[in-house]
Amino acid sequence: MIFATPSYSRTLASRVLIQRTVGLRMFSGVDCEPAERFRMALMSYRHANYSRETPARFKKEILRPYVGENGALQIEDINLLLKNIGHEQDCLSEKEQIEFLAAAGSTNGSIQVSKMMELVE
Repeated sequence: MIFATPSYSRTLASRVLIQRTVGLRMFSGVDCEPAERFRMALMSYRHANYSRETPARFKKEILRPYVGENGALQIEDINLLLKNIGHEQDCLSEKEQIEFLAAAGSTNGSIQVSKMMELVE
């Protein structure tokens, strides 16, 4: 039987946190201003309208209507989502959409839901 010591638990927790943070920075870091602007718009909306819901519930509810059968969001749907939540000023131009897709590692104009879930955290 293995017993977890407090220091082991803290080390494990810090590793998990670092891995999640690094994953987010790769997609929504300084290199991708449109992705960061999108994330900030969603966080603003979440704090105003979903403050009593868990972050996981918010992510599921906000992205669900835009997910296609292939489990991905089309880049055009990001602007539609922003318009629907009242953040028209944060909509992405064509150039910003291309930058957003490149940061997400997409080559086909869509972004996997798992990547979007990481971004919204």
